[in-house]
Amino acid sequence: MNTFILALFAEHGKLKPSSLFHLLNGKRTTSILSFGFFHDLLALNGVLPNYSQKAYEKTLADLLQEQLLEETLDGQLQLTQKGRQNVPMQATILSQVDYFSYGRNTEKMWRFVQFVLQVTSYLGKTNRYLPLETSPEYTERVRQLVRRSENQLPNQIYKELTQIFSRMPKEEANYLAQTFSGYHFVGQASYQLVPQNFQEMPWAQLFHDSRVHHFFHELAGHPDFILYHFLQPYYFENENQSMGKTRQLFLKGYSREQIMKIRHIKSGTINDHLIEWALRTPDFPFERFISSQAREKLQQLSGEYQQWDYREITAALEISFEEFRLYQIMRKMEEGHA
Repeated sequence: MNTFILALFAEHGKLKPSSLFHLLNGKRTTSILSFGFFHDLLALNGVLPNYSQKAYEKTLADLLQEQLLEETLDGQLQLTQKGRQNVPMQATILSQVDYFSYGRNTEKMWRFVQFVLQVTSYLGKTNRYLPLETSPEYTERVRQLVRRSENQLPNQIYKELTQIFSRMPKEEANYLAQTFSGYHFVGQASYQLVPQNFQEMPWAQLFHDSRVHHFFHELAGHPDFILYHFLQPYYFENENQSMGKTRQLFLKGYSREQIMKIRHIKSGTINDHLIEWALRTPDFPFERFISSQAREKLQQLSGEYQQWDYREITAALEISFEEFRLYQIMRKMEEGHA
């Protein structure tokens, strides 16, 4: 675990220890999500939901004692020169996972994919085999899928998997394909396929999930696929469901006041939903929620926008927190597209 925590500081400068812990644990308050976004760590939200604070603090203490990390005057932590020389090579994989989008259902969704493929491969051949899943949650949904699409299912699933894998690097596609089981072939467990230098946790988990997350990302680009339609409910479960309802009402043209009345929620909750919506959506309509006056005022401020303190700014400028935070998010997204 020490090497993993050390790797988080490699590209992201100074980090607040408490915020980093809550991010890794999966806390989804707007302050934690914003912390992750501005430090390019949002994709790791929820990567270690069972990581205890005691174990985390022990890891930080070890890294400080080994002089791989150092504490700054403002109570944050950063890499030392020695720490920069000891960043593990596995750190490159951190940019390939997306727990923010898929973390809540990664395992369940992938087990469904494996089970659908197994069942499909046996259709028309035999029904005498040991199924990968026996829980009704899996068996009933797959049974319904077969009833709806039995005749076209084998060819269609084959075409869909082939198309998705063709868009992935060969080594990633091969890794995932080797985990499949079906008629006359038995898949391997992930621990049998993960390279030796990734066997230590959580690197083994990150290696496996990076490939699975890439698969889900590619599948999401094909809403016409049978497999996407089958998994669609689980894609949505990864989102904040309350935020999704607020977003839909805004997209239908309702005002903030109307949504507060319809949904019986407070203005602060609307703010939280707007911020999470912006963090999730590259085409978020910033112009709708940031007034031209607020934008002009914020554009005149000096210093790094990520470091602005809202309490200091609002003392001089009359700007809502919602506009302030959305402007910061917009600026970072614009930098990413520059």
